[in-house]
Amino acid sequence: MKKLLYSLILLAGGLYFTGCQEVDNLAGGGDTQPAVTIYSYDIPADADPDATVNLRFIPNLVCDKFYVLIEKKADKDAFITSNGEAAYVEKVVAQGTQYPVQATDYLNENLPGVYAITAVGVSAGGEKGKPFEFIFNGIEWINQGTAYYYEEASFSAAINGIPANWYKSGNLETPRYKLEDYYGALDAHGYNIKLSWDAEGAITFYTGAASPNAGLWMLPTPYNNATYGAMFAEVDLDPTYTYYDSDNKLVVINFRRAVSAGAFSGWFDMYIELP
Repeated sequence: MKKLLYSLILLAGGLYFTGCQEVDNLAGGGDTQPAVTIYSYDIPADADPDATVNLRFIPNLVCDKFYVLIEKKADKDAFITSNGEAAYVEKVVAQGTQYPVQATDYLNENLPGVYAITAVGVSAGGEKGKPFEFIFNGIEWINQGTAYYYEEASFSAAINGIPANWYKSGNLETPRYKLEDYYGALDAHGYNIKLSWDAEGAITFYTGAASPNAGLWMLPTPYNNATYGAMFAEVDLDPTYTYYDSDNKLVVINFRRAVSAGAFSGWFDMYIELP
């Protein structure tokens, strides 16, 4: 059983979070109407976190079957505005995928954009329950062209102008950016930098992890040390040193090599030259 990240319950006032729990049995002790609950689980380690959803549908014991419809949230909202929620319940049953009355897992690794995943339970007598909605906000990446990646020599030789695809999110209120596979030319694949910046150019990272040292960030790298093992780029998030230079369309990243036991001395610079 995978650990639940969280569960969502649809109440009259909207969606509310409940505490973590393990789901081993069908829900519904004492229920009088068919209902389906949707739980969200961790995604597989090799899946794209920007466009992957991993769900479990739990019908209660009143359900004889249930239906799931997945569509863009904007389309769902437009339908309900024009036709009402009751009509949308009918649409889910008419157009959704039917499942038997059992816990059902669902994994989709290709949902870029904002999607509404709606489940409706149906009793043996044909009664339809209230819809349960799960909103998934997958990032829709739009290719902006070729960027060039530079890295001063630290633990290895310097990197000078490796080309990599540069993407911008197309569906987030605050745009995010991605430098894709920037170590690919070194035959080390799967390394992406995802970031955004504010009006002053201060950078926020969405890949890697927070450093043990306040104000720093750890970006994964393909480098290994014979004694200490895997190495990371420990980034200084002080906007004096790590920032977006809008005049020159340049992302400047100040870093040093680090391992779990500590960091090596000496600060260096990475640069992403944007298209």
